[in-house]
Amino acid sequence: MIEPYGILAALFSAIMMAISIREYLRNKLSTGPFLAWMAIWAAISLTGLFPRLYYWVVAALGMAMPIHFVTTFSIILLFAIVYQLNKKLDEVNFKLNSMARELALRDLDRDRPEGRSG
Repeated sequence: MIEPYGILAALFSAIMMAISIREYLRNKLSTGPFLAWMAIWAAISLTGLFPRLYYWVVAALGMAMPIHFVTTFSIILLFAIVYQLNKKLDEVNFKLNSMARELALRDLDRDRPEGRSG
């Protein structure tokens, strides 16, 4: 029998899938993160609708209690998300610095009088 929390988990994941699809179609979410989020929402939905499957995975991984799986998986997932965000932040920072250098050099060339170099 499906528990009330399972129905809520499935409903939540369905809403988040719809939001993710909408953002992907609007080009606000790239393919890699879109697929990762869809897998996460599907996993939440499956564990809510089929809790025995969840217990089977926990037992197969040799974890004593289901909460150990949730906390371990959640922490690993959060580390992966933080890594991706940090990587994206570094890319944006690099692009911003490159643009600032380019604009500074362009302004320097524009302010320089004709016929003079250096």
